[in-house]
Amino acid sequence: MALCMSLLTFLKHNPKISQTHLSDLTTMLIASYFKHHKAREAFKVFSWMVRPGSPCVLDLKVCGILVNGFCREGMVFEALKNRREHIRHCESSSVTLLRMNSLNLKHLQPLSFPSRPIFSLLFQPSISLFSSSSSSTEPSNPSTTTTNASLTQEQFTKINLLLPRLCLSNHLSTAIHLTTTALLTNPPPKSLSFSILIHSLISQPDMALCMSLLTFLKHNPKISQTHLSDLTTMLIASYFKHHKAREAFKVFSWMVRPGSHCVLDLKVCGILVNGFCREGMVFEALKVLREMVGVNLVPGRDLGKWVYRGLLREARIREAMELNEALGLVWDVSGDEAMKKVLGLLDHIIGNWTE
Repeated sequence: MALCMSLLTFLKHNPKISQTHLSDLTTMLIASYFKHHKAREAFKVFSWMVRPGSPCVLDLKVCGILVNGFCREGMVFEALKNRREHIRHCESSSVTLLRMNSLNLKHLQPLSFPSRPIFSLLFQPSISLFSSSSSSTEPSNPSTTTTNASLTQEQFTKINLLLPRLCLSNHLSTAIHLTTTALLTNPPPKSLSFSILIHSLISQPDMALCMSLLTFLKHNPKISQTHLSDLTTMLIASYFKHHKAREAFKVFSWMVRPGSHCVLDLKVCGILVNGFCREGMVFEALKVLREMVGVNLVPGRDLGKWVYRGLLREARIREAMELNEALGLVWDVSGDEAMKKVLGLLDHIIGNWTE
């Protein structure tokens, strides 16, 4: 970049050169570097543009090219720095600048969940993280932007494209933040893809980030039951797939603890009971079965067979026979009395369980 930096140095020390020409040159330089997959060089030009004493003025066009280019190259850290510098130059709101500074770009530490998260900044109509140009201007009062506004299908698509980049570049906290904030807009079912986020969460050495996600879900009842069910079901299924049954049980315990607005369904209960029985954790399977019956979910015959066989493997023949008989009444006769009998029997088995 020797000749390029010579040109930029000349421009810096010749203030007579018009802003129009200066903007055209720097914009063309940056666009060409991205075109030839030289994002690091583009970032050096950007750094020159915003350093003290530079005569350059950032505009929407060059910021759009920079953010779009960095995101395509997986350089989210650089994209965030560009977004902060644009706010520094173009917005008078100190509140907005303070929120961007709170990202702590030096270390890109895990994000908390503020009342107005970064997501609302990235999707302001005047400059989108995912757009290279825009014709509108920044809103004069950024506090009016809320996460209650609905998003377009195009924006959901861009979120789904960005999430894998964030996860694979080890910005998992930011990916969680983006996902949870998108959920607050009450998106249509299946509009958000959780698979890469779930895979990244269960690959962590501990459950810290997973529990942060679940805590956020607990304290935001606006998130629909459909999305909540999808997330918890995928988490549990993935933990079992990777032979992490203890972690799956922690998610289940979170689902049924007081204050949780999760609703158990036959699908997730089936995954839990089957998974625990395969892992030899019959006691945990019985706890799931007890919670099912407690909310009037009738266990299927396959589910009953898994528990029955699990109890036989534990040499608990009497309990297996009694439970199988009680469940048979539920399947053949049904009624509240049959369910109460199963519930009482499960309480008795669990209460007297010894390894």
